[in-house]
This record gives sequence, C-alpha cells and structure tokens, in this order.
Amino acid sequence: MTNIPPAYNQPAAYPAQAERLFPRVMDWSVLTVECATGQYSASLLSRAVEDCDAHVLNLNVVSGLALGEPSVVELRVNHRNPELVARSLERYGYTVTSVMSSAPGSDPDDDSGPDAVARRRVNELIRLLNV
Repeated sequence: MTNIPPAYNQPAAYPAQAERLFPRVMDWSVLTVECATGQYSASLLSRAVEDCDAHVLNLNVVSGLALGEPSVVELRVNHRNPELVARSLERYGYTVTSVMSSAPGSDPDDDSGPDAVARRRVNELIRLLNV
C-alpha cells in the first residue's frame, strides 16, 4: 500500500491543507513578477523582498518552464504596501506586472473607504493652496 498524503485522498481535508500552505495574515500583498528564464532565482527574489522589511509568504512559479519562455512568478508577501516591494524587485532587474493588497484603499482607482476620502481631501487642499 502506498502512503498518500491526507490532502489527496480526503477531499474534506482540502481547506485545512490550503490553510497550512497559505496561512492567513493581517497584511499581505500579491505581486506577479516576470523575468527571463535564466534570471529566475528564488533567493534573489527573497532578498529583494526582504530589502524593504517584508517576508515571502508564498512563491509560486506560474509559467515559464519551457526554454525561451519568460518565467512568471507570483509572490505573496507580508507587507501592506505592494508598491515598496515592487520598487525593490525592479531595482533587482525584475519586471512587476501586477500587484494586489489586503489593505483597504490600497488601489489608487478605488473611491471607497476612509483612505479614498482622505486622499480626496488632501488633493482638494493642495489645489486650494496652489491658487
């Protein structure tokens, strides 16, 4: 008899296994990074993330396993502001193609929430001061 991990032979255990692989944290950001296949290095990606006081929670290679195809990596980090992590990754030569964050109001196009109200008020004040 083969030893099959419980996640594969017990569908009811899937949520528990997902929780183990993707632990819940208060502040997180997901960044999609693209690079040449020869440029991919998990340790270098981690170093770039840790340069802005964040930690890598998950690192998944999404595509780019074939020769000549760019590697696409999805990073989940424990940092509220994905832009800081994106700038650090770009300094290391990686291309950040998308970002997402758990922080409310982290999307600059989002007009809901207290951050959006504060942003609008600051913009109005700046406009008044420039008159």
